[in-house]
Amino acid sequence: MTTARDVLAAARGLADDLLFPEAMRVDGLDVLPIAHLDALAALGLYGAPVPAEAGGLGLDLKTYCAVVEELASGCLATTFAWLQHRGLAMTLAADGTPARRGCARGRTGVGGGSTATRRGSPGGD
Repeated sequence: MTTARDVLAAARGLADDLLFPEAMRVDGLDVLPIAHLDALAALGLYGAPVPAEAGGLGLDLKTYCAVVEELASGCLATTFAWLQHRGLAMTLAADGTPARRGCARGRTGVGGGSTATRRGSPGGD
C-alpha cells in the first residue's frame, strides 16, 4: 500500500528531477511536453484526490495540497494543467454508477491519463 508520505516523496522527486530542470524551457513552449503529463500519470497523480475505492490514491486534503505545492515548486505550468483535470476526476468518482466510477478509474485514476484531448503543434512534444 502506498502511503501519503510515499506519494509526497514521489511528487518531490518528480519536481526536483524533471519539472524544475525543464521549467524555463516549458514556459517558452506553446504546449506542455507530453512526458511531463505522462510522468504524473505514471505516479498515479491523476487519481490523487479520487477515493481509493474509486481507483484513486485517496489522498486527504492536507496531503493533496502538499503534493500540489511540491509539483508547483518544480513547474507551475505543468502543475496548473494537471490541476485542471481534477474537477472531472472527482465528479466521475463521486457519481454512484459503476460505469462512471469505472471511467474515473480508467481515465483519471491510478495510471490514468488526462481527461482532455491533447493537441500538439508542428515540432512540439
